[in-house]
Amino acid sequence: MAGNMKWNLVTGLIGFAGTLALSMPQNILKTAFIQSLYSFIFLFLITFLARWLLGLIAQSAHTPESAAEAVSRELEREEEVRGTRIDLATPEDDSPVLPQAETDTGFTPLNPPKLSTDFGEHRTEDAVKALRQMTDK
Repeated sequence: MAGNMKWNLVTGLIGFAGTLALSMPQNILKTAFIQSLYSFIFLFLITFLARWLLGLIAQSAHTPESAAEAVSRELEREEEVRGTRIDLATPEDDSPVLPQAETDTGFTPLNPPKLSTDFGEHRTEDAVKALRQMTDK
């Protein structure tokens, strides 16, 4: 973090005093004091957050690392570790697939009869009779 906790306290106390001075003429002492306390807490936390962010920025500025440096460092680590680990992953099978001899298993695919939409004369007459009976009442 940039700086120390004095910055948080100073900022909070300035906010406390300013809020107390500005709210005393319009409010009673208790209300002015509570508002000043809220101002102190808010400014203390905002200053803390700002210092923390500045610390992160300063820390990242001190250690610039390019992508090439990161890759070369990772490769060096891999070379140091090579031969000390066991890889239990199974590699891909690169061998050619051999054709299997076809054996007669007795399986024949199902061949269902095809459905047709032709109802024929008999079914059409039955449908007409049923329609007439429903409409006659």
